[in-house]
Amino acid sequence: MVDVRGGMTLWTDRSYTVTAWVRLTDANRDGRPDGPGDQVIASQDGREQATFYLQYETDSGRWAYEVPTSDSGATNWPTVESMSPAAVNRWTHVAAVGNAGWGHFQLYVDGVLQGTGAATTSPPSTGGFHLGVSMSGGWLVGALDDVRVRQRALQPAEIAELSS
Repeated sequence: MVDVRGGMTLWTDRSYTVTAWVRLTDANRDGRPDGPGDQVIASQDGREQATFYLQYETDSGRWAYEVPTSDSGATNWPTVESMSPAAVNRWTHVAAVGNAGWGHFQLYVDGVLQGTGAATTSPPSTGGFHLGVSMSGGWLVGALDDVRVRQRALQPAEIAELSS
């Protein structure tokens, strides 16, 4: 787990891309004392909740990218999930693309677009950027490598190149 604090890592109310290689090792978190729950790859703090989550969702068994509709207690979290279940003990490339100009967000897995969600923009971030955990917990049981954060929406060809 890595927390980046003391300065803004990512402005989520603008276009951005977060990519990472992830190796999930305990899909149901039965080896953790806190039991099952979503496992966060990356997130950015908002005022009261994260402005996005790139994560593994335990209930569905899929990679997911979630963006709330507001930065204060939103109950509506538009979500894009991977088409196929996440592989355990295999390195997988995931990419979250928030495109403020187009008003949508996208999830890529191993260079393939998994889906597009509608959102005008992510709520504005307020601080800490987290790898392998979020401001409310939900840490990853596995490994991360080659995490990249960009303040622009990468194109599909650029994501495909990073995942090869």
